[in-house]
Amino acid sequence: MLETGATIIPIFYNVKPSDLRWTVCQKGLYAEALHKHEQKQRYDSATLEQWRNALSHVAGISGFELEACNG
Repeated sequence: MLETGATIIPIFYNVKPSDLRWTVCQKGLYAEALHKHEQKQRYDSATLEQWRNALSHVAGISGFELEACNG
């Protein structure tokens, strides 16, 4: 994603960007989920670090925050 230089327009559906910013600091639901992946050793630490950095980076980009929609 970041390596290609492609334009990113994040759409945050039922998630607040601030929830994603804290993945690097090990706080919040997404940080906990990544930590569980780390404990289960399903992915190597470099991959998980890339995911954390990507989520944190995307959270800092202006995008659209959508609540659950009906229809």
